[in-house]
Amino acid sequence: MLWRTALISSCRLFHPAGRSFRWSIIASAHRRQSSMDPAVPAIDPSCTPAESPASGMSSDVTGSLETMASDLLPGETVVREGKASILFPSANEVFYNPVQEFNRDLTCAVITEFARDLLAQRGVRVVVPGEKEKVLVSLSEESNEAEEKTGAEELKVTATAGEKCEHGLRVLEGLAASGLRSVRFALEVPGLQSVTANDFSSKAAALIARNAQYNRVSHLVQASCRDASMLMYEKRGKKERYDVIDLDPYGSPASFLDAAVQAVGEGGLLCVTCTDMAVMAGNSGETCYGKYGSISIKAKYCHEM
Repeated sequence: MLWRTALISSCRLFHPAGRSFRWSIIASAHRRQSSMDPAVPAIDPSCTPAESPASGMSSDVTGSLETMASDLLPGETVVREGKASILFPSANEVFYNPVQEFNRDLTCAVITEFARDLLAQRGVRVVVPGEKEKVLVSLSEESNEAEEKTGAEELKVTATAGEKCEHGLRVLEGLAASGLRSVRFALEVPGLQSVTANDFSSKAAALIARNAQYNRVSHLVQASCRDASMLMYEKRGKKERYDVIDLDPYGSPASFLDAAVQAVGEGGLLCVTCTDMAVMAGNSGETCYGKYGSISIKAKYCHEM
């Protein structure tokens, strides 16, 4: 069994310089995976189509899996999550946490809705596969005319997932590891101009580039091997700030927050995933003050706070 709890809280914060941005904390807690838990779904390159999980699928899907298996290096496996197929070496050289899949699903959904709102202001219409068209009902003729005008403007440019949008969002994943989040963003979130997948490890950066190419999203995902804080500090300029910054550190995100707040654009989205909720929920006031410079209140509304 895997136990997962997730919380997302979003609010608008104001920077001392007068800029505002949306703060989105996606916190997850889970217990350690036991030997009785189901294994992570993977494709064994040694399997034949009859033995593989693709049995019973169409010939196109089976052929695709055979092509995927032929592209693998010795010792590599493929982990499928969402629309992404991520390559992993057999040695645990790059961190991957399968328990956080729900967290990544939630992040993709949040960024999609954020893109819909922000890009509407730029005259870009976001298209999500399988989504029904909205039916607008207005009581006044003036409202109808305004809505028709807005609708006509939105139809000038249409953004779909997997395609580059020149007026789209610029996204940074500061601690990307295998690049799973970034690849999923490129495949599942419409309206993106670019996704920078950064990691301080050179092995991780090489794997990010390989996964981007493997999923055919190299036109959107660029691998970077930099210190995350330094990279964000360098993007403080008004024209260089990111629309979305996603941080998923191991432990506390405190050391990255100052740089992230300065690098996110006006009205941008800052997504922070961490496993430090016990401290932020008021269980250890001194530790909280040491990490964040403030003391959280231990109360029933600690998660909303």
